[in-house]
Amino acid sequence: MAGMSEGVTISAAPLPTDTFAEWRTYALSDNVAVRERLVIIAAIEIAERGVVDFNAKAVCEIGGVQFSIINYYFGGRDGLLAEAAHWAHEQWVRNVALSLSPTPIDAAKQLRQLCAAELEWNRRWLSLSTFGAYPDASPSVRERFSDGYATRSQRIIEFHLAVLTQVIADGRAKRRTLIEFDVDTVPRTRIVLQVSALLAAISFEWSIHGLAVWTAGQHIPSQNMEDPSLTSVTADLAIKNHISAIIATALKE
Repeated sequence: MAGMSEGVTISAAPLPTDTFAEWRTYALSDNVAVRERLVIIAAIEIAERGVVDFNAKAVCEIGGVQFSIINYYFGGRDGLLAEAAHWAHEQWVRNVALSLSPTPIDAAKQLRQLCAAELEWNRRWLSLSTFGAYPDASPSVRERFSDGYATRSQRIIEFHLAVLTQVIADGRAKRRTLIEFDVDTVPRTRIVLQVSALLAAISFEWSIHGLAVWTAGQHIPSQNMEDPSLTSVTADLAIKNHISAIIATALKE
């Protein structure tokens, strides 16, 4: 489990936000450390191939390093998978932060932006987005993730929940909302005292998370169910309706 507690340090350079090709180019650039390079390549491989077909040797080949370095940095394949899950969680919360308005905004609009960003991130990262939330490829991977990143992952979820709580509380109070804290500065006392908004935020988080997992998984049983000759109901329309419904419910006092 070499290095598991330290985790990858994300470069200060501007990070890609779109295609896997852009992320590969970034990872293989000279200013990215080897450890970060391998974690990013692993993340892309998980997104494209899934955890079952994930191959640590292929990661090394793409990264241009010897396979032995996996043991040196991560203590083996499971350690690399755990760190890739951690990287995914960090990218997910970065995506959340980027979707927050830098100026006061209508609460319903902010919730809609958060939902849109969540779904787009899950569509883009597919299997990785689910694996980042549920690093259960094996008991060993889960244990390594828990040992190295449980505290940080809990802070990330606490931040997301705090964001939703404040936005919902502001919306119910008919005031524009502005998030002025980050993962490390969550106003815990203020958030937990807003019991009604906090409960609504929990329900909202569960609802959007379920939709995001459905989106990332490209749910096979419900694919190709649309029949334009019989109904005007499409997946896009159903998603928009669901988001509108959960926002309305959250903001209802």
